[in-house]
Amino acid sequence: MILAARASLLAAALAWLAACIPIPYKPSATAAPDAAVVVAPETVVSCGEDEATEALAKKIAARDRTVTVATRQDLAAVAFPNGDSTVGELTDPALRSRISGQSRIAYLVLLGDVTETETSRHGGFIPLLGAGTWTSRTDVSACIIDLTDGRMLTGVSAATEARSSGVIYGFYGVFLVPLSESSVYDAVADSVVAAIRAKTPQGEVTIAIARATGLQESPCPGGENCQVESPGPVPAN
Repeated sequence: MILAARASLLAAALAWLAACIPIPYKPSATAAPDAAVVVAPETVVSCGEDEATEALAKKIAARDRTVTVATRQDLAAVAFPNGDSTVGELTDPALRSRISGQSRIAYLVLLGDVTETETSRHGGFIPLLGAGTWTSRTDVSACIIDLTDGRMLTGVSAATEARSSGVIYGFYGVFLVPLSESSVYDAVADSVVAAIRAKTPQGEVTIAIARATGLQESPCPGGENCQVESPGPVPAN
């Protein structure tokens, strides 16, 4: 009896999920150079398999074919032989020289973690019935380290605010689903390419992308009236 009841519930849940129709869309996102992005020498940097860094690499390569993104394996072999590292270790002159010499990597792009904050909610749902809409803000920060001197070329903050909504009637539902992470990575890619080309206007450029845990986003996502003190570039070793 218990197994039969569980099977019935599972079948009902699968039927409901099959009847729900997601409608994905990409909201607009903005990114801009941000002097308030903080990267400290002790910031942990990893080069493992990561969907976010891989997505950003593809977006950057699509925007400028003369910008080559080093493979994760190539970067790991020369810069991460013992696993995770730190910004301080990666900007050490000896390691920087080895990275640029062996892999010809000129810039290291560090990507922070995505944060998502719900900003409003209206409506609600009860079993098999309801309608609602909610908005959320998605933020991500990044920075570019110039491996010629170990200093931060620029910080980047990207954000989007998107609306999600859904309607459920019986076993049917329709949901509007924003692809917010993809949008902020698009914006970061645009900003990264622009910053690199401002410093190196012509020629082939090789970069690498890694994940930075604890990379601080701007404390001023609201805009112009917020006053912050810039932490400055990563100190050269």
